[in-house]
Amino acid sequence: METPKLIENDIRFNIFNTLRMCHDTRSNIYIYIWNLSIFLIFIAVFGFALYLCAKYKKSNVENRDKFIKDQKYILDKIRAMKELESPITKLPTHSSGYSY
Repeated sequence: METPKLIENDIRFNIFNTLRMCHDTRSNIYIYIWNLSIFLIFIAVFGFALYLCAKYKKSNVENRDKFIKDQKYILDKIRAMKELESPITKLPTHSSGYSY
């Protein structure tokens, strides 16, 4: 003898399908929200990086001044090296009257 059932098989199948569709819909919504939030975070970080690059970018005048300052530094170092020449580099040449 069969035990009595409170829910018919058709109703049970219908409830199961409804619950499965609700779960799929909820999962799709969660995935959509997750992807959208990751995208917005990426855009925010990228935008912030661009903002910082634009904020701290040097103007043409500052770049030119830095270039001139670097050139002066290099020329000063070259002049200092020329002043420190050793006596061995001051050997006579052919134009000084000595012959070899």
